[in-house]
Amino acid sequence: MNFVYPITNRELIKDICIYLSKKNERNKIMFMYGIYTGRRISDILKVKISDIKDADYIFLEEKKNKKENKNKNKSRIKKSIN
Repeated sequence: MNFVYPITNRELIKDICIYLSKKNERNKIMFMYGIYTGRRISDILKVKISDIKDADYIFLEEKKNKKENKNKNKSRIKKSIN
């Protein structure tokens, strides 16, 4: 089984954001969303613009694998725009 370790170096996170800003703003937003929320990319990719637009909160449903669908983990994230 492969393991993925969290990025703990803040400078590395900044460098990745700068790189992604130059390449693809969408990917930067998804990267930062994952960093700030700790969500998996498979959960982040399911979020649609219609889920976010004109909403005060974003509701995410975490699904690790098919066996865990019975115990869905939902979270509510307050949307803030700076």
